[in-house]
Amino acid sequence: MAVNHANVYWFLLTFSWIPKFASKSVVGFLVGTGSLVPMLLSSIVQVTIPVALWFSLKEVLPPLNALGWSYGTQDWILALIYVIYFYSSKNLQKTYKLKWMLCSCNTKNNQNNSSDSAEYIEINEEETDDADDTIQDAVSWSNVLRDVVKGGLQLLIVDLSIQLSITITIYIAATQHLSTGYKLAGAQAAYWSFGPSYLVGINMLLKILGSQLMGRGETKKYLIHFIYAIILTVSMASGAIWLGTSMGNGLAYDFGETACIYAGQGKECAEIYVGIFLGDDSLGKLMTNVLGPTVGLQLFFMLIRAGLMAW
Repeated sequence: MAVNHANVYWFLLTFSWIPKFASKSVVGFLVGTGSLVPMLLSSIVQVTIPVALWFSLKEVLPPLNALGWSYGTQDWILALIYVIYFYSSKNLQKTYKLKWMLCSCNTKNNQNNSSDSAEYIEINEEETDDADDTIQDAVSWSNVLRDVVKGGLQLLIVDLSIQLSITITIYIAATQHLSTGYKLAGAQAAYWSFGPSYLVGINMLLKILGSQLMGRGETKKYLIHFIYAIILTVSMASGAIWLGTSMGNGLAYDFGETACIYAGQGKECAEIYVGIFLGDDSLGKLMTNVLGPTVGLQLFFMLIRAGLMAW
């Protein structure tokens, strides 16, 4: 009986791979076009549908079957939402020339070809003139490629410099004393808990949408998005400082208590603990007084880098 339930669970989860992987390319397209509404709906579906189905089906079906239906249905619902969005968004279809396969629209268009022939000739002449203007104003691919490679190498150097400075600092500190290395590693592990993980997606959207807006010359719209990102960054930086001030000592024990697992037992462990949790440069004081402002500055650095990438 348990094997039968496991088979149902396996089938539902495996069958959901079809819309799951198909939706990944759709999400990339939505991010590139700046269509945030369907992405927001997808987040709501992923949070609400599995929980709602689980509590609705757990009393009717065996638990493993109910779990399979809960997690195997959300991807199909997301796919349906994307289909409805693309079908109803005429502006998106017109802008990116999206067409439905096996659509009856082609038949209707064939019936109206005779009445639209004169308009087609006029449009064709206008497109020819536009093409000539475009050719005259276009920038050569070699110049574009050179600028892209140059900007990419500059960003690569900046990122490598940042990561190398962090890595070299931790290794040099570890050569001085093992507890110093653990304190820096603990602070680095707690770094993402102070807010940067919440702004990664926002900065990514700022880079993608910002480059599109700047390319079209819509500076004011880009400024609005950038101000929105500034407000979020200021909020997260203030929260990081408050979190470090109010919970620094507790976070120090959460991220530093595993040191003895890797450093040894007995006397060695006690010495390392003394170096980590006691003294003027303890991990608690580091997280209380230093980590919050450092994270705040790092958040502003991430924002400025995202803004520069759009330029």
